[in-house]
Amino acid sequence: MRFDAIIVGAGHNGLVAANYLARAELKVLVCERRTMVGGACVTEEFSPGQSFSSCASVLSCLRSRILEELQLERHGLDLYQTELALLALRDDGACLRIWPALHRTLAEFDRLQAGDGDGFIDFGVTMRRFSSLMSPYLLAEPPTRAELQDAFLKAGEPELFAQFFESSANALMERFFRGSLAKGAMSYLGLVGLHGGTHTLGSAYLVGHHAMGNFAGGLGGAFLARGGMGSVTTAMSRAAIAAGATIKTDSEVAQIIVDSGTAAGVVLRDGQRLLAPIILSNADPHTTYLELLSRDDLPVATALAAEGIDFRGAQARILLVTRELPLFVGQSPADLASRTAVTLLGPDIDAYRRCGDASVGGELADDYPIELLAQSATDKAPGTHTVGLGIQQVPYQLRNGGWDERREEFTNTVLRSLFRYAPNLKDAVLQTFTLTPLDIERRYGLYRGNQFHGTMVPSQVLADRPFRNACGYRTAIPGLYLCGAGTHPGGGVMGACGYNAANAVLRDLGVDSGSQVPNSLASDRMPDLVHRLATNPRLRRFRNWLLRRSWPR
Repeated sequence: MRFDAIIVGAGHNGLVAANYLARAELKVLVCERRTMVGGACVTEEFSPGQSFSSCASVLSCLRSRILEELQLERHGLDLYQTELALLALRDDGACLRIWPALHRTLAEFDRLQAGDGDGFIDFGVTMRRFSSLMSPYLLAEPPTRAELQDAFLKAGEPELFAQFFESSANALMERFFRGSLAKGAMSYLGLVGLHGGTHTLGSAYLVGHHAMGNFAGGLGGAFLARGGMGSVTTAMSRAAIAAGATIKTDSEVAQIIVDSGTAAGVVLRDGQRLLAPIILSNADPHTTYLELLSRDDLPVATALAAEGIDFRGAQARILLVTRELPLFVGQSPADLASRTAVTLLGPDIDAYRRCGDASVGGELADDYPIELLAQSATDKAPGTHTVGLGIQQVPYQLRNGGWDERREEFTNTVLRSLFRYAPNLKDAVLQTFTLTPLDIERRYGLYRGNQFHGTMVPSQVLADRPFRNACGYRTAIPGLYLCGAGTHPGGGVMGACGYNAANAVLRDLGVDSGSQVPNSLASDRMPDLVHRLATNPRLRRFRNWLLRRSWPR
């Protein structure tokens, strides 16, 4: 059976690529090994009637161009935000709330530490500036580090480049905040997929990466998908099918066929051969290069580079079915907003260091910071609830024993931590499902449990992703492309990797897709008032005064 292009894996980037190739009138086939589309962006039923966003849980990085061009809302995607965006909580009841309304958030920061409200404004302006300078390079071929650094220099922001590419999340937060809870909450995203802690060089870039979302009129804000994250990829698959693509589930690709040095098709696990002159792999680079291809088909330098990709930095997930919503220490049962927000339990710089050191040593920590979301509070009929827990800084390889043997020990450790913050859950948990890094590798095909298809540190981003001197989305084998998170601009449900890979294919075919975004700083040549003020420290007090009073109340 022949196609113009075959995509390996129906994760969100593979589905985005399928959409754009099918819209260009290519005959496209997507092969997915699981019974459902979505990869790690799925909604799964772990017991009858109990569905979870089992891996990815919130949407913050999706590019607005993709959302609009694929008309995902028309295909069933319904996005919403909770009343409270983020709750950060210590076990003594001290908390920090991030509200959609700026004036309420500033009051929270100032309540905890005088002056941190102004620090939060400075932090937000800095993140927005970083995002605006990075944005032209997200839906484009990856720039080299030198090219990007030169762009920041021309924009008058050499220090901004250094803050995010040559520093840690801890050092970044020290510039803006004095309060420990503020520092811990704002630096948490620097842990995602990282080997170490917020003190680790490169963690500042991860903080910046998560601020690059720009859909629904926001910048880095978190949205939930009605029906869970699987609704995102379901809408993408519907759009792809409407554009003419074919999607086959239960169709695991066992081998990428290379004929006379060029890509020629795939072989499924059942032995079926499917032919196409173009193959896009949404699998991680290790799986693509070292498992789906024969070593005989790879240049030695490419094989060695693939072997050297850093995949350290795993996560674990614990999914709970409970009788009731969590009631956090210091919170009122009537305060529903604090029970439905994305919640960080124990976001503490010292805890990040302890857990990072344990992970680097292949050990389990005694106490973990936890990211919690009970989406059933806003997206389910009354009754039992589903509570998802995300735990970063867990080792893929344990020094003593294996994950299958130590699963219960790990689960009990995390639940002990959880019950300190939400004591009511101790007698309210009905079912527990734990996904260790090894489970995540097995279930979602993420090598070594790394959700970003490779650690996102400064040495492994931009044109050096997935490895130094990579060819962007093209590989050393003509006709074979990478379209997953192991390419620029990296992980998160962003869609940019699939978009860029599809455009690389279309350019190589001489097809004008009409979708390529020029790689320039044009979008930042007319900076808004906040950006102009941000470049002049003498106007800081006026800027902060203006923002405090001009925000809708």
